[in-house]
Amino acid sequence: MSKKNNLTKVVAYRRALVSPKQGQTLQQLLSGALVNLTTAAQRTEPLDPQSTEVRVIGQHKVVNNMLCGYLSTYERGKSQPVITDDPNAANLSLGAVPPPPSAKGGKKQEYIPGVIFFAVLDNHIALTQSATMRGSTLEHHIAWLLKSKTSALPATTSLVLSDEAQKATKERIRQSHVKSIA
Repeated sequence: MSKKNNLTKVVAYRRALVSPKQGQTLQQLLSGALVNLTTAAQRTEPLDPQSTEVRVIGQHKVVNNMLCGYLSTYERGKSQPVITDDPNAANLSLGAVPPPPSAKGGKKQEYIPGVIFFAVLDNHIALTQSATMRGSTLEHHIAWLLKSKTSALPATTSLVLSDEAQKATKERIRQSHVKSIA
């Protein structure tokens, strides 16, 4: 019988603030952009001039009327640092493991330092952050998609994912005595 493992993740809340206001919610804007950008290559944001380090929404789908997906960043061809775990050794050696070789069909695999999972409902975003990827990373990528890649928003428009909950939301949470969400 397999042992059941409980995994605790912290979910952060953000509210999208677009200025000047547009006629659509963030969910509508982002869904429209992702419908038009059908391949991963179209959604891949280069982070350096050679496009070796990139950021991409790797998967997205609608679940319970929410746009859900994940954002990852990676550097093409970058090796993963490893350590030799030998408790009896005086010194532990460091090394690097290159990405696995291409499988049949030539699709490369790359190591990713972090992933942000997100769910968008109207202008509300729930996300899980990692040590290497924070909410600001998602904010920058969404702004790039909507302004530079699809022109869904004018370049002069401000898009901020604010972590400040509305007063009414804060009050509801306080009154409900929420301690954790499972």
